[in-house]
Amino acid sequence: MKTRRTTLPAALVLLAALLSGTCLAKDNSREAALRAAEIARFEANVNADGAALDRLLDAGLEYSHSNGKVDGKSSFVASIKDGSLHYLSLEPAIESLRVFGDVGVIRGLVHVRVTLDGKTSEFDIGYSDVWLWKDGRWQMTEWRSTRLPDAAPPADLNEAGARAAVLARYDAALRGDLAALDRLLGDDLDYCTFRGECQSKQQYIGEVQSGRLKYQSIEPTITRVKMAGENATVLGRVAVTATRDGVENTVNLVYMAVLQWRAGRWQMVSFSSALPYDKKAVR
Repeated sequence: MKTRRTTLPAALVLLAALLSGTCLAKDNSREAALRAAEIARFEANVNADGAALDRLLDAGLEYSHSNGKVDGKSSFVASIKDGSLHYLSLEPAIESLRVFGDVGVIRGLVHVRVTLDGKTSEFDIGYSDVWLWKDGRWQMTEWRSTRLPDAAPPADLNEAGARAAVLARYDAALRGDLAALDRLLGDDLDYCTFRGECQSKQQYIGEVQSGRLKYQSIEPTITRVKMAGENATVLGRVAVTATRDGVENTVNLVYMAVLQWRAGRWQMVSFSSALPYDKKAVR
């Protein structure tokens, strides 16, 4: 009897531990499957994959867009397939994911690029969705999203930032700072000098690196900046003393630099210079 009294509680504890471990493993497995299903659904939206969406969406889906429109499963999938709703890209960030038995709840953020009825827009949303475990897989049954306020523009995405980038490029050239030139010049740079020669970024930096082109002094001024969204055109004058192939020259030039905002900074994509117009030379 004594043996039975000690063995039974121990067996119950062991059974409870085994059941708890089994449930935990099941929950972990379902969490991983839910996360994979969420990512797969975003990919199916971008790829306009109707078959994948049919598997991932519950028949009773209620899809509330950030603009207030509400779709069911059939109308949502139809808009994806016919292109009236065309997701160019979706960049999700899952902030929380919880599983309660056969119900999963996800909350997150998404950066959206979408064409709706022929009009393209880009914005950020916050969202929450609800999934059901049915037929051996997760199926989304509820989606609600809210458009977030547009982020403030970067501090340098303005006229002052474009001016500073042009002056920094001249300074880097004078100092022979190849790393700075690499950051400030776009890989698709078209660099045309007053002599009528045009070079790529690699060719221009190669000349500075080899010492074939060495600046003794650069004195730039900026006369005008024209902004157009994430593009800037900078006009100005510059006095340059430089040695090329061992021959030193001093020239006064007018120039135009075109910059684009890329990867969080201004990069020069086009540069051209010329000798100033001389009225006395015209007869």
